[in-house]
Amino acid sequence: MSNQSIKRRSFIGGSIATVGGVLLSGNILANDSSYVKTNRKGYTFLSESGNFGKGGLYVIGLLTCEDNGEQHEENIKALRVKHNYRTRMTYKDGDAYKVPFTKDCIDYFFNTDSLTFTAAIVKQVEPASMDKSNLSNEQLRLEKSKLIKQLIDLQKVEVTDVVARNQSRYGPSYSFTEKFKEWTSLNYEARDIRTGNNLLQLVDQMTGSVASDMLGKVGNKTKIILIEYLKNKVNVSSFEKISKKETKFRITETNLYKN
Repeated sequence: MSNQSIKRRSFIGGSIATVGGVLLSGNILANDSSYVKTNRKGYTFLSESGNFGKGGLYVIGLLTCEDNGEQHEENIKALRVKHNYRTRMTYKDGDAYKVPFTKDCIDYFFNTDSLTFTAAIVKQVEPASMDKSNLSNEQLRLEKSKLIKQLIDLQKVEVTDVVARNQSRYGPSYSFTEKFKEWTSLNYEARDIRTGNNLLQLVDQMTGSVASDMLGKVGNKTKIILIEYLKNKVNVSSFEKISKKETKFRITETNLYKN
C-alpha cells in the first residue's frame, strides 16, 4: 500500500445530552459474546491513544495473558535476537527497521492461544463543547477506571493486575493507584514504555494502529505497513468491521459525553 493518508472516518464526534455530567454511554458488554471464564489468573497490559475526557477520539487497548507474562517476555526476547532488533517497539516510532520484528510479534500474538487483545473506541465531544467546570479529575479517573474494569470483565481469565503504559513522566500518584484498587479490586502498576516489557510495547503498537486507522491520519510508510498487516491478520479492511463475535482480537465502542 502507498503512504498516502488513509481517509478519515466519519463517525467521530457528536454530543448526546444527559443529566449528571460525564458518563460512559452504553454498556460495552452489549452485543458482545463474552468468554467462558476459566479459573486461571492473568495479567493485563494496557496502553492508550488520545486523552480521556478531553475531546476527540480515545482508544484504550488491553493485552491479556493467562499468567504474569514471563514466558511471553522470553519468547519475544528471542525474536529480538533473531532480528537483531534492540530498540523499543511502540506505535509512535516509525522506524522502518522494526517492521520484520514487529510482524513476528504480531504473528506470535495470533499464534498464541493464551493471549487476547481487547480495545474500546471512545467517542468524545470536542473540548470546545465541554464545560470543564463539570469535568473534575476525580470523576474522570473514576469513569476511566470503570471502563478498564468493564473491558477486563470481558476476559476469560480472572485478571489480578493491570500493567499500564505510563502517560506521565512522574507516573500516577499513590492516591490514584489506591483509588483504582478500591474502585476495581485490581492492582495497578504504571511503567515507562522505554523500560517496560515487550508485552507492554506490543499492546502499544496494536492500540496505536487501531486508533490511527480509525482517525485516518496515517502518512508514515512503516505505520501503514504494520496497520495493514494487523488488519490482514484479522481479515478485515477496517477495524470498524471486526465481528462482535470475535474473541481473540476484540474491538467495542462506547461514548463519553456530558450535559
